[in-house]
Formats: sequence, structure tokens, C-alpha cells
Amino acid sequence: MKLTFKKSKNLSSIAKHTLEAKKFSNPYGLYPEMEKTYHLDLVKDDGIYVMSGNSKNFNVGKGEGSTVIYASGFNPKTNDDCWEDSRWAVGGDDFVEPIEMTESMLTKIAAGNGFSIDWNDDSYTTRV
Repeated sequence: MKLTFKKSKNLSSIAKHTLEAKKFSNPYGLYPEMEKTYHLDLVKDDGIYVMSGNSKNFNVGKGEGSTVIYASGFNPKTNDDCWEDSRWAVGGDDFVEPIEMTESMLTKIAAGNGFSIDWNDDSYTTRV
């Protein structure tokens, strides 16, 4: 399944925030090796989205919570079948998976590029 994240100001901001990290997130405490590695967090709950891999919270707007960018077609605000589509695309359980990124990839995203993740049950490939 190909997950596409279109270029946007908020996606660029998320990449910049990740590049500025001194320490990176460790989702659910299961990935201690990722605390020193550039990555974005891929999340599946009622949709599929990415958020900054920086251990510090990042919010470009008002309100609480982190700024997120939904994969094309997987935003519950614009897709009435998003929950079912998300289940079909990446499985039924909610998760947070750190998606390793190089500094070069994040720099390209910060400069305005989108990116995609080719997701399989046991692996993924990221393209900028």
C-alpha cells in the first residue's frame, strides 16, 4: 500500500522540527534505538498520519496535541470511510511506527517536497 503525504507548509514545518531535535521520540518505549535517529512517527488510529519525530511536542496552530499530516485519502475529516480504509491499508490495530529518515530526506521535505511510504506487512520503503 502506498501512503502519500503531499507537500504543504505544515509538512515542511514538521520536517524542520524533526531536524532540530536533540532527542527523538520513542513510541510506547519500544524503540530506544530511535531516540538518536532521524525519523517521523507514522500513526494509525482513526486515520493514517505522520508527526514530528522530535521528542518535544510540536503544534503550529492553536489548541492541544501535535500537528499531524494525513496520508492522502486517510483523513477522517474528508473521508467518511476512513476507519475502514485505514484498517484495509495497514491493518486493524492502532499503532505508532517510527519511520527512519535520513537528514537529506528531511531537508528535502523541509524545503517543500512531499513523500511517500510503500507499506507492507513486514517492511516499508520511503521515497522523497
